[in-house]
Amino acid sequence: MKSIKTRILCTAIMAITALFLTGLDGALAATGEEIERDAQRVLTRLYSKVPAAKALGEKAKAVLVFPSIKKAGLIVGGQYGEGGTFQKRETRRLL
Repeated sequence: MKSIKTRILCTAIMAITALFLTGLDGALAATGEEIERDAQRVLTRLYSKVPAAKALGEKAKAVLVFPSIKKAGLIVGGQYGEGGTFQKRETRRLL
């Protein structure tokens, strides 16, 4: 009897977590311009603080930047983030 209650509780927690994480998609969605601005800001900050990162970035074909990543979890976890890739001085939005 106790294991059935535990299974029901675990299933309920996973369902609530899944609903919470899928609900974040629309609520936190940013425009392409906001993503590009934030990604460029974070990349510039990284390059100013870590010269080796700047040297590596200059050699790279592309640089992928996620300005922020949201994490949540309780038994089951998940992550959500929006970012952009810089390739030949262009930015492309990634979901």
